Amino acid sequence: METATGALSRVITRLRVLLTDEYNLPKRMRKKIMFLQSELESMEFALKKLSNTPTDQLNIQDKIWARDLSELSDYIEDIIDTLMMSDYIDQLNESAESSRIRRYIATTRIRDIKSRVSEVHKRCPRYDVNLGVDKPTKPTVDPRLFSQYTMIKDLVGIDETRDELIKILMGENGVPSQQGKIVSIVGFGGMGKTTLANAVYEKISAQFDCYAFVSVSQTPDLNKLFKDILYQLDRNKYDDSINETFVYEQQLINELREFLQHRRYFLVIDDIWDISVWQTIRRALPDNDIGYIIITTTRNFGVAEEVGGAYKLKPLSLSNSQKLLYRRIFGNENKDNIEDIEKCLNKELAEVSKRILQKCGGVPLAIVTVASLLASKARNEIDWYDVYNSIGTGLSDSTDVPKALFNVKTKTLDVRGNNMFSLPSTVVQLKNLMCLYIDEFTRVPNGIRSLTNLEVLSTLDITVSIDIIEELGQLMKLRVLHILLFIGWSGKLVECLSKLQNIEYLYIKIFGDNQWDFAGLDAWVAPRHLCRLDIEWPCWFSTLPARMNQSYLLDLVYLSIAVRDLGQVNLETLGRLPALRLLKLSVDPKNLGTHGGFIIGAGLFPCLVLFQFGGSIGPIVFQQGAMPRLEILNFEFCVQGARQITCNGDGPELGLGNLSSLQDVKIYLRSRGASKEEVRELEAALRHAVEIHPNLPKHQICG
Repeated sequence: METATGALSRVITRLRVLLTDEYNLPKRMRKKIMFLQSELESMEFALKKLSNTPTDQLNIQDKIWARDLSELSDYIEDIIDTLMMSDYIDQLNESAESSRIRRYIATTRIRDIKSRVSEVHKRCPRYDVNLGVDKPTKPTVDPRLFSQYTMIKDLVGIDETRDELIKILMGENGVPSQQGKIVSIVGFGGMGKTTLANAVYEKISAQFDCYAFVSVSQTPDLNKLFKDILYQLDRNKYDDSINETFVYEQQLINELREFLQHRRYFLVIDDIWDISVWQTIRRALPDNDIGYIIITTTRNFGVAEEVGGAYKLKPLSLSNSQKLLYRRIFGNENKDNIEDIEKCLNKELAEVSKRILQKCGGVPLAIVTVASLLASKARNEIDWYDVYNSIGTGLSDSTDVPKALFNVKTKTLDVRGNNMFSLPSTVVQLKNLMCLYIDEFTRVPNGIRSLTNLEVLSTLDITVSIDIIEELGQLMKLRVLHILLFIGWSGKLVECLSKLQNIEYLYIKIFGDNQWDFAGLDAWVAPRHLCRLDIEWPCWFSTLPARMNQSYLLDLVYLSIAVRDLGQVNLETLGRLPALRLLKLSVDPKNLGTHGGFIIGAGLFPCLVLFQFGGSIGPIVFQQGAMPRLEILNFEFCVQGARQITCNGDGPELGLGNLSSLQDVKIYLRSRGASKEEVRELEAALRHAVEIHPNLPKHQICG
């Protein structure tokens, strides 16, 4: 019984990950998978009840049902793991004939799974709960979260407010004057202050000699803030050496004043909490005879009045509130009816939706949050009135967060696609939040440690503050984590990740051209239930991470990493991972001398479907019985390395014929140190080796 429960749990986890927007599945397939997830969660609930029943009290039908469910789980797991390969998904979304065939095969497999699941579900044991109606206590995930909201690139109504503010700053003619102008945008959290400031910044910054956009926050590091301003003003002049050149705050203030004194400049100083902080910043910004514009944002009306030029941000009108709500809920269903975009597609829900919007008070963040909740509900008045009754009105007594956001038991918050540059600090009070989806570079406030129920966090920019890394390490329930970072802070990151032992899917995206070694991450102990590890180049492990072996990582399906020094033993260790379906592996070509290529022996990589091996590696030889399920093979080949391979009459013997399931081959030849004739001969030999393969795989060989 435990075996069946474990197998089913793995499948549900795979489905949950597959539905994220990372995979961009076709809409119809996504709906089928959502159905499968719901059905399997119901059966998981029944299976757990069976598990709590003494074995001697189980009848034969229950035991047979549990056995069938275990076998079904294994079957589903194989197919889902194939779909989880990003390359396979890309092919599903292509328009070529081969892509249509793949899409047909994938759809047929999903249809077959759906049929089998329905059959097994009919024989599900009857208990006190009606499995066809009741669902497990696990919260429903908003189905709209699995696609990006391409219709809303900006907040609804932002254009009018932006143009109004530009007139205040620059007059009717829209040309910067020779006098300085300061405006402070003020409003409580979630109103869109930062978004408005950025909209103005993007619209008019090109009219100035130099410009910068920085955020202050509650606990600012003014030295870092001044350095950020200088770097944005002139990236060539103020490069990495700025940290050594300017050590003290007064040095930075003097440098800023000197730089800006004879230039028309435009600055956005976002999220000011304290007037004393503004006074220090203002000392660094000179008045001049050329002209300048300074925009600040704050939620403190006293600070705004002290800064000067207070501009109180207005709530969205009812019409714009309706547009935002309905677009978030109904998505593209109304895309062809522009005139009626603010109307509810379901007339029965129009009245309750107006009442909900009245409680939201025109606050964009509150509307987006409630929309995420409504999108996961049935489209009927009863469910929507339940949401209406669960939220408050206006502002809470102790904070500036809207009660519509504060009181509702929000499980999922998705603010992607809204150009929201920072979340309000009051977001950290959403104690029930389980899934948080934000755009890259959206700033997260201090205090996220309080989101103790958070299970999905995507995508978190941890380059803004090292405090964010430390707080991240306290979110023990995280299962899915996508993070973005620039070079630096790797030690803190390792410490943080080591604490998160419930992670199933970890994605790290690196920005920067320089190759970066993850200091200390080689000793990182991956979570035991890790399903997918995806770390983008140019991040390097110096060697294979600890415990990445068959006795520890039983559920690892997808692995994409770069390793500086990878030997034959390391590759064999990866080859014994029991569930691995996709492997993207890069090695450092500088270490080619440490090994003479690789041999993949019989029994290794038993479940692998896609293998991508890069880094101008030495030769790879596939022995009989290796990678029996491999369909897609991509690898780089050092031409000089061909001299190390045993050759037959047709050229180097790589053993491609031993890959019995091969369908697609791409080989990239690296010709450094080889003559053009050697390259041509090797290319012809490899092409011949592929063409005589019994499967006649699609192939591409290029240098």
